[in-house]
Amino acid sequence: MSTVIPKTDTEIDAMREAGRLAAEVLEMIGPLVEVGMTTGEIDRICHDHIVNVQKAIPAPLNYKGFPKSICTSVNEVICHGIPSDSKKLRKRRHRQHRRHGDQRRLAWRYQHYGWRRRRRAPC
Repeated sequence: MSTVIPKTDTEIDAMREAGRLAAEVLEMIGPLVEVGMTTGEIDRICHDHIVNVQKAIPAPLNYKGFPKSICTSVNEVICHGIPSDSKKLRKRRHRQHRRHGDQRRLAWRYQHYGWRRRRRAPC
């Protein structure tokens, strides 16, 4: 059985800030994702925003050898996919055509004063 460990006000504030930073990336990247982009391009845009604008650390980068700043999952990749310059996003088609195009999900984690927050979003 796990035990709930009470957090200090400082720890709660750091957790809240990590969540805010992660939500900010979602708001920034959502409108920029387009058909024909590669998941590598999306990673570079997110990395630049996280490091240069937010002055934060993308938690996945170099974690146990993970080479990118975000995780991208397209179609058959369930989770923690590595962004690639060869995988381009295709247009989604209407359901009546029985082909739905690419199913896309982005995930990223933040490390902020030792606290990690995760955000996921379909795009």
